[in-house]
Amino acid sequence: MDGALARTARRALMAVAVGASLVTIAAASGSVATAAAPAGRRHVVRPKPKPKPTPQPKSKCKLVRRRRGKKWVRVKVCPKSPARPTARSAPKAPGSSTAIPVAPGVPTPTPIVTAPTGPGEPAGASAWDEPALVDPTVVTLSDSHRSLTLNQSQDYVVECPPGLLDVSGKITIWGGHNVVFQDCDEYVTNASGDWAGYLEDQTGTLWVHDVHFGGARLTGGIQLQEPGATVVMRDVLFDTVYGSYSTNHAECVQTWSGPARLLIDGLQCSTTYQGLFLLPNQSDSTTRETTWDLRNVQVDGDGAYDLWLGNVQPSQEGSLPLFNVQDVYDCGTGEPRDWDGTTDANQAWAKVKSCPAGGVPHPVWSNPDGTVSGDDDVNSPAAVAGEQP
Repeated sequence: MDGALARTARRALMAVAVGASLVTIAAASGSVATAAAPAGRRHVVRPKPKPKPTPQPKSKCKLVRRRRGKKWVRVKVCPKSPARPTARSAPKAPGSSTAIPVAPGVPTPTPIVTAPTGPGEPAGASAWDEPALVDPTVVTLSDSHRSLTLNQSQDYVVECPPGLLDVSGKITIWGGHNVVFQDCDEYVTNASGDWAGYLEDQTGTLWVHDVHFGGARLTGGIQLQEPGATVVMRDVLFDTVYGSYSTNHAECVQTWSGPARLLIDGLQCSTTYQGLFLLPNQSDSTTRETTWDLRNVQVDGDGAYDLWLGNVQPSQEGSLPLFNVQDVYDCGTGEPRDWDGTTDANQAWAKVKSCPAGGVPHPVWSNPDGTVSGDDDVNSPAAVAGEQP
C-alpha cells in the first residue's frame, strides 16, 4: 500500500514539473498560457502569421510589334514619366501664347496651327513614324486574297510575298485600326485596266511605305475613303495611269472622304489625265481636315490638272489649318496645271515647282529586285508644328 502511494506521489510531482516547463517556454516566446495543457497531450507553440505583402501597382508597359530590318520583333514599351521642371518659368502675360518651333531647314507652312505635345507622349514622336501596333494580325496578300475586310478595332500588318505580286485586279483594304502596308511590288495584270487599289475606312493610322503600285494598264492609282483617319504615304511609286475626260477619269491619288491628316513624303506618278485629285468632302461633308503635308512629290502629267484641291472643311470652300508644300514638282507638257478650289486666295499650290530642263532627281525609285526606295530611307521627315501622333 505504501509502494502504491509513493508511485502516485511521484507521478503528481512529474506532472507539476512538466506544467511549469511549458509555462516557462510560453513566457519566453512572448505568449501567455491561459490554461495548463492536459496531461499526456503535446503542447505546440505556433509562430505568429507573417504580414501579407503590399500589392504592387499594375505595370502599364505593353508588348508591341516593331520592325527590325526585314523581321518583326516584340518589344516592351513603357510610358515615359513626365519630366520634372527644373526651374519656375516666368508667368505669361494675359493673351500671350507660345509657338512650337519649326525644325531647322523646313519651310514654315502658312498658316500654322500649333499643337502641344500630349501627356505621356514620347519626346520627338511624330505622325510620320510607323504607328505602334498592339498585338497585330499579319495578313499576306495574294491574287485570291486581295480584297480585305478588317476589324476596325484591331491592328494589322498587310504584307506581300517576296518578289512581284501579280494580281488580276485592284487591292482593296477596308477597315482595321492602325494598319501598316509596306514592302509591296504589285502588278495588275488585267489588260483591260483597273485601279491599283482602294484604301478605305481605317479608324487610326494607315501607314503606306515602300510600295510600288504597278500594272499593265492602270485606269487609276489609289482611291482613299478615310474619314477622320491619318494617312501616311512614304516612298510610293506608280506606273502610268491612263484616262481622259471622255473616258475614265484616271488619277494617281483620289480622295473624296477625308483623311483628317494626309502626310506624303516621296511620291512619283505619271498620268495621261490627272495627278493628285484631292476633294476630301466631295462625298462626305462631315470630315474635318487638319494637317496636310506634301513633300518630295513629282507628277508627270499630260492631260488635265496635275494637282487639284477643293471641298475642304470647315466649309465647302475653306482652307486647311496646316497645308505644307515642300519640293513638289509639276512636270510634263504645259505645266503648271494646278487648280485651287479653296478660299485661300489661290495660295495652295503657290510653292509648286516646275521641272527644269533635264528633269529633276526622282524622289522615289524602283530597285532591280522590285523594291521601292526613296530619300527618307536615310533621313526621316522632320515634323513641323501640329504633326504630333
